[in-house]
Amino acid sequence: DRVCFVEGNSRWLRQARRYLGNKRQQRCSFVHARCEEYTPGVADRHDLIWVQWTLQYLVDADVVSTLRTLAHRALSPTGLLVLKENRPCPHTGSGATSEDAFRVDLPGGAHRRYDVTRPDAHH
Repeated sequence: DRVCFVEGNSRWLRQARRYLGNKRQQRCSFVHARCEEYTPGVADRHDLIWVQWTLQYLVDADVVSTLRTLAHRALSPTGLLVLKENRPCPHTGSGATSEDAFRVDLPGGAHRRYDVTRPDAHH
């Protein structure tokens, strides 16, 4: 049983190694890459791919491309692809319901990333 950890932030990658410790990290491979740029190798087939709090930083075209790449090139024939993402807050600061609306935070800060929260109906 092996784990492949793909992370675009080198600091978080180092922290993952520290958190796992020497013994557990021997069963892991650590890849420094953004998920939308990650290209699994031919032998990189996994029974479980867990994507958490990642897709919200990608525009729709990159989400679709990333999921297709993972499903077709990294997932074993009987494997599972698990997505865990945020969903819109039921109420905005003004009290209006926002469950059926997109929420988009434009790039800002050091990383200049979008943060897109999509409503359930979009999926």
